Parts: sequence; C-alpha cells; structure tokens
Amino acid sequence: MQIISYALRPSISYAMLGLGCGGPWLGLATASFAVPPLLLAVWAGRLTDRWGERVPLITGSVALLSAGAAAFLLRESLAGLLLATVLLGLGVLFSVVGEQAWVMRGASAGRLD
Repeated sequence: MQIISYALRPSISYAMLGLGCGGPWLGLATASFAVPPLLLAVWAGRLTDRWGERVPLITGSVALLSAGAAAFLLRESLAGLLLATVLLGLGVLFSVVGEQAWVMRGASAGRLD
C-alpha cells in the first residue's frame, strides 16, 4: 500500500506540472489527498468496529486500485488527477484502519496498549 502511495503521489504531481498547473493546483492536490480522509477517519473507525477489518481492507484496496486506474486513464485532465488523489487518500485511510484492526484482533488482551 505504501509503495502505491509513494509512487502515485509524485507521479500525479508531475502529471499536473505537465498540464501547466502551478503551485496552487499542487496545493489543492495535497489537500485532496489529506482532507477527505481527515473528515472520514472517525467514521472509518466506527465502520471497522461494527463490521470488522475486512470491509475497510476491501474498501481501501478498491480505492487504491481505482486511484491508479484514474491517474492513468485521466492523466490529461486536472479533474481526473484530483479525483485520483482523493481516491488515493481514501485508499490509504481505509487500508491503514483495516490493517490496524487486523493486528489488534490478533494481539492478546495483555498486549493491548
């Protein structure tokens, strides 16, 4: 998951620069990666508590795959690149929440901090 994020974020930035977008657009892309997950983080945790770690893991995987596809297929469109960035941020959020829940489920009660 981290490799996808570390590879796709700079690639999207370079694609935006190739479209002639400047600093403000790159800032918007950064915000597009961070703000939606910030707004949905508590909800993602509650979803995980209710349904278990599979739902966020699958949701995160689908979002990450969709982000890669959107970045590739919509690389000539600023809106498409921003959409890919939003999907990437959401994919990271849901994947991390699911991974953390999976690890905690496997830990013994005495090892929970």
